[in-house]
Amino acid sequence: QLPASDRFVQYFHPDMTNWLPFQWAGFNQTTRYTYILPDLSNIDAVHADMQGNIRREIKKAEQGLTVTPADSVDLLFAMLRNDMATKGEPLLFDLAHMQRVFHVAHAAGRASVFQARDEKGVVAGCIMLVWDERSAYYLAGACRPEFKTTGVMSLLLWEGISHSATVTKAFNFEGSIREPIERFFRAFGGIQTPYHEIRRTDSKVLKVVG
Repeated sequence: QLPASDRFVQYFHPDMTNWLPFQWAGFNQTTRYTYILPDLSNIDAVHADMQGNIRREIKKAEQGLTVTPADSVDLLFAMLRNDMATKGEPLLFDLAHMQRVFHVAHAAGRASVFQARDEKGVVAGCIMLVWDERSAYYLAGACRPEFKTTGVMSLLLWEGISHSATVTKAFNFEGSIREPIERFFRAFGGIQTPYHEIRRTDSKVLKVVG
């Protein structure tokens, strides 16, 4: 029932375990991994299960940074765009798309952006979460380069996890194939969980350029 397309790429929720119909239709599969905190009912236990370096980074960041909610994704998008430009990689969505996702979810009481500021009011980093009745999902996060060693991302994620414990049951880090990011997410004590990437390229031009 999928419409014709030059290229199809879909990352499926871990609950979708059977990709055989896609295989029969000529699609390809890659196994990816995310980390999930399945039970947020005891937030102290979640904190205790984190690796020591994460707890130390959170404590360090708390001494100089304050986390508050934000009502816009604009600054987060700017940080993401700068981060990807530094890496020489494209950002696969624009500001308007990110704004639409946030505003629709936020209007339904299902999204938050958190930002960490230093003592001078400079925003060091931001993250965005969405959630449903089952789980929260970490959609995006970035920080200013000069704050990378402050523990800001550990603090923001901890604040995001703590908030998620008040609105849903679990926390999904959304995974990453980058080794440093995977190692960072794993240190929060989540369960490694596989999910499917399904893709097919029908365009001859795209097949050539990759």
